[in-house]
Amino acid sequence: MATSAATKEELLSAVQSSDADAVQRLLNSSQLGPDDMMYRKDAGWITSTVLHLAASQGDLDVVHLILAAWPAGSQERDGDGNLPFPESLRKRHLQLWLDGCGGHPRWADNFGPLVSRLRDPEAKDFLESRSRPEDWMVALLTDWLAWLSLISAASAALAAVCLERLISKLMQRPRQVQPRPSPEEERDVSDQFLQGARLLVCQALAERTSFMRLWRWLESLIAVFWFGFALLLVRWVLWLPVVFFLYAVPAVSVHGVREVLKCPVLIILTKRTTGTKCLLTQAAALLRTVALSGFFVATFVAYWVFFLGGEFAVAEPLKWFAEYAVNPIISEWVASKYFNEWRNSKLADDWLFGWAPPDITAVDIFNMVLDRLLPGFLILYSTCLLCAWLANCVQRLVPAVGCVQHRLPWLDVTIRKQRAQAKRTRAQQAIEELLQKQPLPSRFRDVDPSLRPVVLLAWPWQGGGLLQTLALLILDIGLDVKTLSDVLSAKHYAFASVTAFIVTRSALKQLAVLPPWNLRQARLEAIRESVGRGLLREDLLEFIEEERRSEAFFCACITAYAMLYAAQTAGQLVTQFGSLLLSTWLFAGYAVRICDLELDMDNFGTDAACPDVVSIRIDELKKDGDDELPATAASRNGLKPIDFASVEYLKSEFVSEDANDELQQAQQALDQGGSSNDSELSFQQAPESFAENSVP
Repeated sequence: MATSAATKEELLSAVQSSDADAVQRLLNSSQLGPDDMMYRKDAGWITSTVLHLAASQGDLDVVHLILAAWPAGSQERDGDGNLPFPESLRKRHLQLWLDGCGGHPRWADNFGPLVSRLRDPEAKDFLESRSRPEDWMVALLTDWLAWLSLISAASAALAAVCLERLISKLMQRPRQVQPRPSPEEERDVSDQFLQGARLLVCQALAERTSFMRLWRWLESLIAVFWFGFALLLVRWVLWLPVVFFLYAVPAVSVHGVREVLKCPVLIILTKRTTGTKCLLTQAAALLRTVALSGFFVATFVAYWVFFLGGEFAVAEPLKWFAEYAVNPIISEWVASKYFNEWRNSKLADDWLFGWAPPDITAVDIFNMVLDRLLPGFLILYSTCLLCAWLANCVQRLVPAVGCVQHRLPWLDVTIRKQRAQAKRTRAQQAIEELLQKQPLPSRFRDVDPSLRPVVLLAWPWQGGGLLQTLALLILDIGLDVKTLSDVLSAKHYAFASVTAFIVTRSALKQLAVLPPWNLRQARLEAIRESVGRGLLREDLLEFIEEERRSEAFFCACITAYAMLYAAQTAGQLVTQFGSLLLSTWLFAGYAVRICDLELDMDNFGTDAACPDVVSIRIDELKKDGDDELPATAASRNGLKPIDFASVEYLKSEFVSEDANDELQQAQQALDQGGSSNDSELSFQQAPESFAENSVP
């Protein structure tokens, strides 16, 4: 027993000193067995083999000797679960491994395939020549774990969709008898183009939609970074609860639990609200970004000092923080993926990126994202939040000063509400004309100059192109499938199951909208009718929106984390980055619809028509700085007191030129002290002119 232990120590010492003669002499002796090939790595609790040690040192002659004496060592894993074959193997050792040890040319471990990690060009060419293009597909199809993960994910997605539809039906059952709707309301509900008309009008009347989509895209990218990419450095058990808490608490306090459960993506979006809630939402987002950024930077410093600092003295609190906060597999990832696999993978080697410069590697792409894009996005996001919060503070504080309110009427809350109501009236009339008169798409500008009908093909900057929208959806689905295949080929079955569940659930919900047994004809018919009316049909709109909803964001989060382990080449890394950017861009369009379209589409068609007569009681005008006047006359005549800033707005928006002179004379008489309790100004406007002049 003592002799075996001494021989084991001699073998370990010989491998460490790269003494091939001593290794051969000890291996030829009969005193060594498979158990003697194991040792404690770094005098710790993690076991390894002398084959792992020789391979990590690049001693290929020693590797050859150990493989010849111990062929089973090629399948022996160390304490980290890694097999011993390194990136520095040469052609003769690969040939020995393939022919004598039963190796496979497409062998891969947790950090990628061997063929992409080899440093010797001759060995790499030899291993590629021994592998056929169809081997990848054969290996994937014969992997029972891949089939198990896909079938389990698809079954779970089917069960989830059925459960959601059942819950939706139960929630929609009326608790009490509702009054019978009018024929107009029945027509609106049954109209297949009602939702398309509402969406088209809302997009036309919304302000700065392109800017808001860029903002929502930035907001989505920041959330994807916190929920996905940051898990590379921070331990997920500690990180995810903190991030979810900092996102969920402000959202629930602003929108309520019911709205958040109905639309979970409200957690990551700073939805524009009114009053103090808007300030609180923006302040919470800013503080959250600062807190998470500080935590992430502190974790990075702890990792750098504790794991890479060498012999530096580390304070006990920092050591404790590094042990509990830093991802335990980050060191192995850096050694195997960052410094070996990605450093030797060039973008030009991929058939899709053969035009790229030959010196760009996967490490260069990763460094560009980590060192330049992410810090720039965080700084830009924080700056925008700070500017928006300061602007809202000024907007709330300045109207309290009477002189400023008189000179800047756009700061007055009453005027902003009146403008919003005028916009609602204009939108309501436009929707009614689109649905009742059914104008041709070429006559949409007669309804409103800002309306852009849905067309089959349009320039990208014009918008409204149906083919471009469907092409982006198909591209996004294709990139998701490509990401899923890459994850399966890298044998990350947990990531593959989650990705397959999200993609399958979205596909099933889309097929529930357009029947799968007649999908091609139903889709062509929906496209034809939508282009003919210039409005998206309801089923086609639902089909398009389903790909942009929560599934796009969740899939982007999974991709952001999985690509750090599943991307084996520079081409795969770029492809998965593209899938992430496209998913978040499509999700940004959906976020704009639910957060930034100020008009409530669900209430269109139910408001009363705008009155043809507008009456203003001159004696109820309230001067700036005056206290609240008694509302006796106002309550008697059904009118409310307004200030002079509102009068200026009403004169510019509702009053004709003839009546404007009369109103000015009445206002001058009021300034001179002469007022009459019975003086009243009325003016008539036709509905057509009212619709034209009612928008600021």
